[in-house]
Amino acid sequence: MISDAVLLSWTKANAAETATLRLLEQAAVAAIQKRTGRYLGIAAAAVVEDIRFRGWPLQLANEPTGGAITSLEQWDGSAWSTVAAADYYVSGSFIWSNATTPATTPVPPTRYRATYPAGYAGTAPVWAAPADIQQAVLLLVGHWFENREAGVVGTTSEEVELGLEWLLQAHTPASV
Repeated sequence: MISDAVLLSWTKANAAETATLRLLEQAAVAAIQKRTGRYLGIAAAAVVEDIRFRGWPLQLANEPTGGAITSLEQWDGSAWSTVAAADYYVSGSFIWSNATTPATTPVPPTRYRATYPAGYAGTAPVWAAPADIQQAVLLLVGHWFENREAGVVGTTSEEVELGLEWLLQAHTPASV
């Protein structure tokens, strides 16, 4: 995803270590995906996301590729039902309601499920992920490449952790 030249330059590794760097890059992307809840793949993948309803707009963890979702369903407490496409629209990572809900609705939906394509467009070695995500990947790859043991005597990893926190802050869901 990140070019060989950038990985080799960042880590000051030699070309024979490219396979190791790629393995570390995959682990870094997986760790960041877990931490942020966002899909960071280079190709669009079908993401299914359950959203607890707290009012409109609904917010997705990822911005749908192409600005559209495949389907939106709502849970009424007993079954999922499809929401008509005319009853909502997507803007960025937000789903807005077009429907007018009657005031007499006894129980509003408590959850929604959105299915949509997500990921960053591009073909290897070009990865269109935001610069802060790419930098976070490079920080982790560089750190893991230099510190291959489980423990390092006489050092701490606070600076790496702080750097990651700052880089991933905009991509991590807020605590509730």
